[in-house]
Amino acid sequence: MKRTMIFAGLATLCVAGTAAAQDPRLARRLDPQTLGAVEALIDSARTAGIPTEPLADRALEWALKKRTAEQIIGSVRKRAAQLGAAKAALFPASDGEILAGADALGWGVPESTLAELRRVRSGSELTIPISVLADLIGRGVAVDTASAVVIALARTAMRDTDMIKFRQTVERDIALGSLPAAATATRAEAAGDNLTNAGAQAPSNGTPRAPNIPSPRPPIKP
Repeated sequence: MKRTMIFAGLATLCVAGTAAAQDPRLARRLDPQTLGAVEALIDSARTAGIPTEPLADRALEWALKKRTAEQIIGSVRKRAAQLGAAKAALFPASDGEILAGADALGWGVPESTLAELRRVRSGSELTIPISVLADLIGRGVAVDTASAVVIALARTAMRDTDMIKFRQTVERDIALGSLPAAATATRAEAAGDNLTNAGAQAPSNGTPRAPNIPSPRPPIKP
């Protein structure tokens, strides 16, 4: 009798845990089969210490776009893989860093770039630099150029607020007609000079310096 009560209690806890893990938004938007597959992916991500909200958001986004069950599940699975890869490359990483890293991977940034950013800014928050990297690529800057620029700036004492201003000036220059690579290189060099003139200390060896930026190249026509 006592053993039966224990088993019953465990079963109740399992059911309660499953119910708590379910997102009512998903239950309203997805059919039972798709819901089960998506929740299984979310449970696996939660076990791995990966943020799960982006997975639920992706499922809802694709459901609203009237995608098929296969497409929804595939997209959530891909997003989970990106989040897992970002966590591994940036370890140790906050949820914000993992999400920003996953977005960057989605833009084609290699995992090695995220790992290098963690190396040059060990112990510092990287959400803003990684977000700036993804934004630059989204504006048309080549992945290798954007990666080199952001890594170079990350080696300096540039604050997050200044990194955001750098991105904004690049976006403005592009909007005014500058080539994305040229705008990025020019503004990065100016940012490095400003840090040097202000006496900022680069964390690697204590010597202030402007970033070493690759020469801008015009985009290759298809």
